[in-house]
Amino acid sequence: MQEDPTVAAVLARDLAHYGARRCFGLLGTANFKISHALVEAGVELISARHECNAASMADAYAKATQELTLVSVHSGPGLTNALTGIAEAGKIIIVAEWQALGHDNQIGGKGPKSKASGRDAARCWRAVAA
Repeated sequence: MQEDPTVAAVLARDLAHYGARRCFGLLGTANFKISHALVEAGVELISARHECNAASMADAYAKATQELTLVSVHSGPGLTNALTGIAEAGKIIIVAEWQALGHDNQIGGKGPKSKASGRDAARCWRAVAA
């Protein structure tokens, strides 16, 4: 009796079918199944030492070859570590103009400019992320 394919196996097969030949990444428990399925589907997994490096390597490879290139990183800190490379790869513009919003550079937005403007940094970040 044949087992039903896993979601990871179906995604990996489809990504390989669409032309993905390389995946840059750093393995963790959250991305192990998809990374393993990609290798089983014939996609080469190239390991990096840091998540941002993996995203930047995938970006550079995709730009140089014009090929669909993947990046696979662990969730949580792995994803946040990769955000700079992902943002550059996708040309995502993240607006963080604290001065224009009346905020100083403090993460919590509790400095004098924040108090003077009456704005909350968390509300500004939610608006940018939405």
